[in-house]
Amino acid sequence: MSSFSNPHYMYLFDMKNGRKKLAYGRSPEDALEILRSRLTDAEMQEVLSDQHIKTHQRKLAEYVNLLSERAPHRKPVMNSPESSIIIPVFNRADLTSECLEALRGTVDMRTHELIVVDNASTDDTPALLETHPLSPRLIRNDQNLGFARACNQGAETARGEFLLFLNNDTAPTPNWLEPLVEILRGDPGVAAVGCRLLYPDSQLIQHAGVAFDSPAPYHLWCGFPADWPPANEQQEVDAVTAACMLVRRSAFLDLGGFDESYMNGFEDVDFCLRLREKGHRIVYCPTSVVLHHESMTEGRWLQEERNFDLFCERWAERLRGRGTARRELIVAALDEVFRINSSGSRFVGIRDRRLFRHDASPPTVRVFRYRVPLELTAMWLRLRYFSRWRRVRRIKAALTRSRALRR
Repeated sequence: MSSFSNPHYMYLFDMKNGRKKLAYGRSPEDALEILRSRLTDAEMQEVLSDQHIKTHQRKLAEYVNLLSERAPHRKPVMNSPESSIIIPVFNRADLTSECLEALRGTVDMRTHELIVVDNASTDDTPALLETHPLSPRLIRNDQNLGFARACNQGAETARGEFLLFLNNDTAPTPNWLEPLVEILRGDPGVAAVGCRLLYPDSQLIQHAGVAFDSPAPYHLWCGFPADWPPANEQQEVDAVTAACMLVRRSAFLDLGGFDESYMNGFEDVDFCLRLREKGHRIVYCPTSVVLHHESMTEGRWLQEERNFDLFCERWAERLRGRGTARRELIVAALDEVFRINSSGSRFVGIRDRRLFRHDASPPTVRVFRYRVPLELTAMWLRLRYFSRWRRVRRIKAALTRSRALRR
C-alpha cells in the first residue's frame, strides 16, 4: 500500500486488494498534483474510476491528458512562465513550509515557476525543499549571502516575464497574485507593484506602501485595521517592500537587481528609488492580500544601522523635504490624538469609534459599540495625557490651516 497526506487531504491506494479511499478538503486538483507524480498511468486510470471523485471527472480529466502526454513521474517544463516566484530562505523550515502550502492553494503552478534560494540553511529546510510536492527549482549557497544576493541569483535564472519576490515568512491568501499581474499588464509605465500585508494574528496592516520621513522610510498605515479606508485605495507610492513585490524582469535586470551592498535591509527601498529615477512608476495594490510575520529571518537586524547609514549617504539629500512626516500623517488622519512621539511610531488616538493604542507592542485597536463608553474613555485619556494632548491639538490645528491655505 502507498499512502501520503498533508493537512488538507489523504489518499490511500492498495492495488493488490482493490481497496481505495479518497478524502480531501482544498480541491481535487491538489490531490491530482500529488497523484500524477507518484502513480503510473494504469494507477491513475484506477483512481479516476473511483466513485468518490466521479463528480469531478471533468476537472480531473485535464490532468489525465497532461499525464498521458509525458513520461510518468516527470514534472512538465514550461516554455515561458508568466512569472517567476523567487523565495530566499535561511532556516525557519516551519515558516517556509507554511508559505509553500499557501502557494499550493493559491497559485496555478502550470503558468508560473517557483525558485527557492537556500542561503546555507542548517535546519530541516534542505530536506523540506527536496521533498516538497511543488518541486521548486533550488539554488543552494555554501554560506549565507543575504537577501539581496539571493534574490539576484534567483532573477538571473528566472524565465518569467515578471519576477515575484516573496519572503518565506509570508502566507498568500486566495486571489493575491492576479491583481498584481493585471496592473503590470494593463499599464506599461508601472514597473513594480506591492500588496497589502497583514499581521497574521491581529489582522492589522503591516504594509500599505512605503513613504519617506526625510529620509527614513516607513510603512504606510502600519498597525491600522485591515479595512482602514486610505489603505484600501490603489495608488502610486514611492516604494513597496520586497517581502512581496512583483516587478518586470526587464526593469529589474536593467538596474542590475538589488544592490548587494545592503545586507538584509533597505535594498528594496533603494531599488524602488532607482526605478523612479528612471521614470518608472510603483503602485500599491490593496486587493492583493498576503499575511506577513515580519522580520523572522535569523540575523535580520544585525546590519540595520550600517544599512541605514548607507541609505542616507545615497539618498538623504535627494529625499530632503520630500514625502509626508509620519507624525503629521497620523495626527491628520485621526479625530483626536492624545499623545504621539516625534517619529509617529507610538501614539494613542480615536477615529470612528475605534481606539488606537500604539503606545505598546503589539499595537491594538478597540472598537466601541456605543458612544458613551467611548466618550468616557476619551475623557480619561485627555486627563491622563493632558499636556501632550494640548500639544497635539496645536499640531492638528496647524495642519488644518495649512491644508486650507493650499486649497
